[in-house]
Amino acid sequence: MGKGVNLPAIYRPPAKGGGDMVGELLDIARAAPEHRGVLLRIAAELQARADSPTVEPLGGHRQRRKGRRRGIRRRREAALESSRAVAPAGKPKPVPAAARSDPASVTSVHGLTIDRTLEAESVSFAGHSMEVTAGQAHLALLLARAFGTPIDRGFLAEKLFPNQSQQSRETSLVAVSGKLKAALAGIRLDVHTVRGVGIVLRELEAQ
Repeated sequence: MGKGVNLPAIYRPPAKGGGDMVGELLDIARAAPEHRGVLLRIAAELQARADSPTVEPLGGHRQRRKGRRRGIRRRREAALESSRAVAPAGKPKPVPAAARSDPASVTSVHGLTIDRTLEAESVSFAGHSMEVTAGQAHLALLLARAFGTPIDRGFLAEKLFPNQSQQSRETSLVAVSGKLKAALAGIRLDVHTVRGVGIVLRELEAQ
């Protein structure tokens, strides 16, 4: 098979199965002498990476970030499950203490409290709290400032979705307001659309 290449210090078969790129590069080097120098350098670098316990895999920093996010999400879900276990049936689920944080992100107006703390957004009214998304919390805050008075839909859409087209804004506003309406019904608040006027946040009338 042509002239052999004595490289015992560079090439060592992997301890376990899998792709053997170093071996393939050495085979190509033997068959193509004119590229042998470049191929051997690449093979040596690959072998060094395989042998080094400190070399971080490609994308390792992304995996670490994902791992941290998963950890935060798991802790928050555990806190939520704990609160659900003790919440009476048919009552709004309180926001767990572990999820509350920055007082600077909390706004109280017209008897409502809107917490826009990242990943712990909630709306509170009459002693009850309901978790919402960041977009829903923003809409709730805009509506709460004019509690009982309709606000123009175009104004709300522009405030909530400044980077979207006008048509996309309206579609997004419909989605967010509908989900907020469903969420706040549990704490006796109503997100009501007044046709031709706008959207109003009001106390849900007793049945």
